[in-house]
Amino acid sequence: GGQLAAIMYEHWEMKQALDIGGPDPLDADRREAEEEILELSGELPFPSQHAHTISNVHTGNIISCRYNNDGSLIATGSSDRLVRIIDASTRKPLRQIAVHSSPVLCVLFCPSRRHLLVSTAMDGSVVLSNADTGAILHELTHHVKYAHRAMWSPCGDFFATLGHDKCVYIYKVLDVEVSAAANEEDEGGGGGG
Repeated sequence: GGQLAAIMYEHWEMKQALDIGGPDPLDADRREAEEEILELSGELPFPSQHAHTISNVHTGNIISCRYNNDGSLIATGSSDRLVRIIDASTRKPLRQIAVHSSPVLCVLFCPSRRHLLVSTAMDGSVVLSNADTGAILHELTHHVKYAHRAMWSPCGDFFATLGHDKCVYIYKVLDVEVSAAANEEDEGGGGGG
């Protein structure tokens, strides 16, 4: 249980022995407290049992995977340049979003609107899409290359992306744009959300 704490303390003691002051007498109490924290009880506080496997979703390595906020959908991004939407209860693929021209590095659902999904890719592209219909709402190409990650604001009105170009871009999602795209899908028989 406390092996890591013991190793860390021994390393610290050796470092202190090389320094002029030597070890601090209070460190024995500190070491004891660290060992207590690092000990695990017999009951693990996290799932220790495999539940399900979803296979053959992509032809390439899956790089990113996220649930939406109500747990009904799973989005995956892969080196095959596709974003796949999977029904979480049946574990069956529902649709694919094929818009990126390089591997997908990040997929992330909006916390307040279950259907909004942002994906980022190695080519620097950032795509806002409707996970319920597969429709592309916006394609953004501000990053020079490698749009590594995205993060939604807690309210879901903004998302930020970061890239290899050492830039963070912050985007505001306008309800007018999202509802206009949904209306276009409804008129085309898409049945959005």
